[in-house]
Amino acid sequence: MSAFKVPADWLTPKTGSAHPEDSAVGAAVQAAALFDTHRAPHPAHARVIAAFDQARLGGLASGDGRKMAISCLGPSGSGKTTAVRMFAQRTAAGRPPVGRHPAEPVVTLQVDNGCTNRRLWALVLEAHQDPPGKGTEETFRSRAYVTMRRAGTEMLIFDEVQHLLRSPNARDVTDTIKRILDDGVVTLGLVGTEQARPLLTRNIQLANRMLAPADIKPLDHRLKCDMQDFTAFVRKLDDAIVSLGIVQKRGNLDEANIIRCLFVISAGVVGVVVNLLRQAIMHAVARGAERIEPYDLSEVTTAWAVATGVCAMNPFQQIAYAAGGQR
Repeated sequence: MSAFKVPADWLTPKTGSAHPEDSAVGAAVQAAALFDTHRAPHPAHARVIAAFDQARLGGLASGDGRKMAISCLGPSGSGKTTAVRMFAQRTAAGRPPVGRHPAEPVVTLQVDNGCTNRRLWALVLEAHQDPPGKGTEETFRSRAYVTMRRAGTEMLIFDEVQHLLRSPNARDVTDTIKRILDDGVVTLGLVGTEQARPLLTRNIQLANRMLAPADIKPLDHRLKCDMQDFTAFVRKLDDAIVSLGIVQKRGNLDEANIIRCLFVISAGVVGVVVNLLRQAIMHAVARGAERIEPYDLSEVTTAWAVATGVCAMNPFQQIAYAAGGQR
């Protein structure tokens, strides 16, 4: 792995203790929770939000006519769920309550394994705070239509749609998805991993009801624009960690060698970077460091990313070895 020259002590902690303190576990957990409240939009997320909003507006313009669906597929950790949550929050912002509940024009639900038609309708009801109780598939469907119209639902997003492929009822549930669109009730968003691709391409009837996809692909290190986007995203995270008061100083995480390492670890999937930084925050806070250092990043790369199979090796250590034989 080629890299710029680094000091021989690159992975030696410069602030705080050498190791995390057991007494600081609580503070480390709280710091990670605070970090999770921050939403750092990436250009790919912005494109998903814009495409989904266009689909929503198209559904409103169609009146009672047939609605369309839009998909967002991408690798785990690419930020699909984050993007649709941001989309839902932005769409609801400033809207008056609907009855006793806050306005929720975009409703997201998670599809589970073995999902049947009846279960799908129950999930729709549950997502609208309407306990399904007992009833048949047709009863649930009728109730769901009434509930969505009463709630002013403009778009329904099915997350983790790849689970349908593992279900013996996949064909029936796909037919139900088509019926929702044909009945003109609500626009649909279908979100999942690349494993869901056959669901959208093998069924020509569903494909004919789909808009152009808004997929999220891993960034490509060979493309200058992708590397610029990646670096800018990491820089925003670094700034946010300080502005949230998690640590005192920036870690200069947009430094060239750190960026290269983060890209290798994440394979261009920005959500992996977020998860790695969450681990690094806990490590740095637990040892009382002023900032996140290459030491913290390297330690959690080994303890988390390599240990869980996120990446095969620790690039921080590779650079350090080249600089002078550090561990």
